[in-house]
Amino acid sequence: MKEIQVLNPTTFDYLMEKNPQSWCRDFFQEGKMCDAVENRLSVSFNIVIRDARKKPIIKMLEEIKLYVMEMQFNLSMKGSSWPEFKPCPAITILLNQLKKPQRYWYILPTGLNQFETRNLAESFVVDLDNKTCSCVVWQLNVYGCVHSVATISYLNKDVGSYVDPMYYGAFYRNTYKYPIHGMNGSNIWPSTEFIPPLPPLRRKIPGRPKINRRKDPSEKTTRHTMSKVGKKILCSVCKQVRHNKVTCPQVEKPKKL
Repeated sequence: MKEIQVLNPTTFDYLMEKNPQSWCRDFFQEGKMCDAVENRLSVSFNIVIRDARKKPIIKMLEEIKLYVMEMQFNLSMKGSSWPEFKPCPAITILLNQLKKPQRYWYILPTGLNQFETRNLAESFVVDLDNKTCSCVVWQLNVYGCVHSVATISYLNKDVGSYVDPMYYGAFYRNTYKYPIHGMNGSNIWPSTEFIPPLPPLRRKIPGRPKINRRKDPSEKTTRHTMSKVGKKILCSVCKQVRHNKVTCPQVEKPKKL
């Protein structure tokens, strides 16, 4: 934070106004299997249903159901060919990325399945039995860090075997094993003796209708503008100061009849 304050005091003040538990990794809880806090999933979903939100409630829910139903099926088919007790492809890619910088770390055994990883002045302790590393990254994402990957590779063991089972293909398929079943259209719904509901009276609301998602008050930020105090405004025609193109002497004025 001191380095940020030197580089950009405005950013320092902005971060200090926020709760550190919402953006600082040091306050993240272990065992959550996620090393990031973000809302990209909800933002993407709101973008997809933007057109559906303009429609009546029944039609809106119908379109959302169709989208979720298709998405659920595609995701279930996506993981149908994955091995059950091995990490899913996304985690495998992350592990392969961690294998590239592992050659810069020197491994020293200190006990039974306990090691010290060193890189110049940096040093971290890795415990393979408890699946922990003193950098705490392994406890946050539960699939590994560069120190754990370097240690496991030093022992010529499979890095994927130390990944938490939550990232296995079996758990992925278990997440999407309950499909959303289709529903018959209103043309074959059983009829009733009740009076059908009428649409509400159409009323014109002042202003342009809002399409974007309504943001929480904590998400709203002030617009950053730069002051023009002291800046010289030049004429777009003659490039001189103290006038604009309307009062520029080089612009020929139309003669009055």
